[in-house]
Amino acid sequence: MKRALLWCVLANVIGGSTFAAMAGAHAAGLPTVTFSFLRTLLSTLLFALVAWRAGVLRPRFSARDWLLVGVVAVPGFALPLILGIRGVALSTPGLGSILALLEPIMIVPLSVLFLRESLPRARLLGIAIGLAGALLVVLGGASGAEATAGLTGEAHAAAGAAHRETLLGNALLAIQGSLWALYTVAAKPLTARHSALSISTWSTALGCLAMGLFAPLEWSATTPAALRAVAEWLALEQGPATLDGALAVGRASLPWMAYLALFGSFFGVLLWNAGLEGVAASRMAGFIFLQPAVGLLLDYAMGAPPPALHAWLGLGAIALAILFVSREPAPRPMAPRGPAST
Repeated sequence: MKRALLWCVLANVIGGSTFAAMAGAHAAGLPTVTFSFLRTLLSTLLFALVAWRAGVLRPRFSARDWLLVGVVAVPGFALPLILGIRGVALSTPGLGSILALLEPIMIVPLSVLFLRESLPRARLLGIAIGLAGALLVVLGGASGAEATAGLTGEAHAAAGAAHRETLLGNALLAIQGSLWALYTVAAKPLTARHSALSISTWSTALGCLAMGLFAPLEWSATTPAALRAVAEWLALEQGPATLDGALAVGRASLPWMAYLALFGSFFGVLLWNAGLEGVAASRMAGFIFLQPAVGLLLDYAMGAPPPALHAWLGLGAIALAILFVSREPAPRPMAPRGPAST
């Protein structure tokens, strides 16, 4: 159990470090889905090599297990990535990072519904407060009436349309944050029957395949005319139009891609599934709050302004939450038995 808790901590520390790496990758200029596809492809090849050496490359999943692997890979991994791109395009990265915290919030009710895990009253209250806060974020900012106050004619219509787009972006980001929870909840039953390495290998491979279907839409030379409207709706970034430009951004992105492939998509995924082997999915949810804390500290270490007082208080609260999550629940005292009946 202690080892599983260590894997949970390490997986989320690695997850927190990927925020800074993704920022560097985006600055390098390679389109987001293409970059994510390539880093996942590299980690898939690494998983396949390690699984082959360990003798577990051949899948031994039942039909139900393949369904769970598919849920982990596509709606639990690839789909939220695509929705996140569109959501941030309509909203803001800041709101995206806040709404990503719907993942740990949604893991808990999903684990109760589908995994039959117990839910203490205190945790239920936390879910209610978290969902209320997330709803306020989705509906936050100026209301439609406030956003258009004092405007008339075309300016009024334009402001109203911009507000509706922001609300749509927030809704997509909320859906994205909720979908990430499917990864943990769908992977948990698999850990009872298969190794973390096997689960990680095949879920990563299927997720890579799904992203590979979208990556060509970021390049004008590979986008069919019939699908250009889809690329525009998804607000996909477009890669350089020339081969020299593509090679240049590829070279600039390579260090970030190597880090994210090795740590984010390989060690992070493997440690996550290894941690799930020993802890409940709802318990894993508490560790996810380590990720924004790690991201905040890395930003500071890389030269960002020091966090404000409320941020440090938040870090302390996260540390306290991890201590509570790490504790084993106290066993219920057994009722004394009466005398045996004769």
